[in-house]
Amino acid sequence: MKPQYSGGMVLNPELEHGLNGWTTFGDVKLEHQEAEDGNKYIVASDRSGHKTVFHRSFTWKRKNSMSYLIRKHRVKSQVVDSQGLPLENAKISVKQLQQTFPFANAVSKFILENNAYQEWFLSGFKYTVFENEMKWYSTEKGPGKVNYSESDTMPKFAKENNILVRGHNVLWEDPRYQPSWVKRLPRKDLPLAAKKRMKSIMKHYSGQVFHWDVINEKLHFSHYEERMGRNVSTTFLQMAHQIDQKAIPFLNDCSTLKRPSDTCVTPTMYLEKIKLIREQGYHGPLGIGLESHFDTPNLTYVRASLDMLASTKLPIWITELDVSRRPKR
Repeated sequence: MKPQYSGGMVLNPELEHGLNGWTTFGDVKLEHQEAEDGNKYIVASDRSGHKTVFHRSFTWKRKNSMSYLIRKHRVKSQVVDSQGLPLENAKISVKQLQQTFPFANAVSKFILENNAYQEWFLSGFKYTVFENEMKWYSTEKGPGKVNYSESDTMPKFAKENNILVRGHNVLWEDPRYQPSWVKRLPRKDLPLAAKKRMKSIMKHYSGQVFHWDVINEKLHFSHYEERMGRNVSTTFLQMAHQIDQKAIPFLNDCSTLKRPSDTCVTPTMYLEKIKLIREQGYHGPLGIGLESHFDTPNLTYVRASLDMLASTKLPIWITELDVSRRPKR
């Protein structure tokens, strides 16, 4: 092989000598750290910040063209005949049929009666989640009075248009969003009601969704844990996987990427919850859902949080995303 890096070599590649051989530019802060297992690593913080980009009126496409160069690559194609022989000067066309990146948008039941809404949605999205139609307070407004007539029409629309659906949500830990009749249940009756709910909705829509937000906002709230025991999350996940083995069950919570000061739901707390679930015996598939409602995104914190969560090697989905419409957002 030819010498790499023009014949040069990386100094201190194993980081045995602190930050020797590593330099910074801009306002980057470097720290040399060592994990409990002896692994040495560098933490780079303050790598970027907000900035304003100015372009003259006739050069506004410059930034867009740079993105095009960075995000795309050249591809070589060879056209052959039925015998596998190359064809000279063949003309080919390529049409993208589906996006591999799961770019989604939430929809409500009103999409079914609004053609303009449908055209707008179908022009840009191949994934969706229903805003409220699958939630417990929408499908069972009284004990035993399960009604999926409203929510059933939406998976039908999705299937007809090759849209993949996330199931949101099965159970919600926030006590404010329980069906009114569930709030009044004696503690001894809650486990049966919760399990009936899981079996009902997950069997009804089995094969029609590819994810289930089984436990919503578990890190912030503990409605079920306080009433059913510390291992209730593990019990719910085990049950969910038994009911619908094709869909991935998710823990889903908010503010993990938004607010470092929200100590209930930091990446560390998320990892500890996953570790506890594994220790309690659930070793099936699991996903990390991150509801992200930003004012001013702290991009350094977002990147660091995602890196930390990625150490689990579990699928990570930004399940909700919005950014406030104010300057520098």
